[in-house]
Amino acid sequence: MTSGGRGKSLTQLAGWLFADVLLMLVVVVLGGQQVATPSAAARARATPSHGTSPSPSPTQTAPPGLDPDSSSVPVRDVDVSAVIAGDPAALDKVRQQVLAAVSRFAGRHAAMVFVWGTASPCSGCSGVSLGVSQDLANAVAPHVHDWDPAFFPVNSPKLIRPYFDGTGQPNSLSLELFFIRT
Repeated sequence: MTSGGRGKSLTQLAGWLFADVLLMLVVVVLGGQQVATPSAAARARATPSHGTSPSPSPTQTAPPGLDPDSSSVPVRDVDVSAVIAGDPAALDKVRQQVLAAVSRFAGRHAAMVFVWGTASPCSGCSGVSLGVSQDLANAVAPHVHDWDPAFFPVNSPKLIRPYFDGTGQPNSLSLELFFIRT
């Protein structure tokens, strides 16, 4: 079966149409790629004029933002029921461990903190209770900022988040710290 005046079949025309569309797609994809070539203004600044030497170019660094590499601060042997009840002595024991561990980050500021709680369902029980673990994390998270306001972010559920950890060591906490990359 032929169509029109050139004697090409419908199958041949469909093949050429497919080839043209594929070529157009390749051109669009390649045209959308960003090429790391210096702009005309950058080339003009790099070219010395009348005997002056070019200034050294700045080194490229990663853009500022949240550093994807986090650091973990472990807290062991937590009196889970006392912390959940809000006992000041039990919370102070957690605070002391946290402050001792974050001292290695002197000069830095945490931008976001995940508080992971791992707790047994009762004292002397084996295993981990996800509900009690979440309660432990919920009990600790609101206090983190107050323990070191210069280091920890403001007390906001968006910045200090409690979670349960069903895989950690029972009756423990882990604070996952995320820093700002500058």
